[in-house]
Amino acid sequence: MLETQAEGFLESQFTLMGIELEVPDHSTLSRRLSKLSAFYQPKFSYLKRC
Repeated sequence: MLETQAEGFLESQFTLMGIELEVPDHSTLSRRLSKLSAFYQPKFSYLKRC
């Protein structure tokens, strides 16, 4: 379900920004994201336990 939400979110953002591009469907996004290798480590964690 998150993939379809991401698809709708991107479509609405493109519309609001006036960008005339097609957003790939959720299955294409899912396949592409599975090939993406990225590492993200935030500097600050707001969820730290005291």
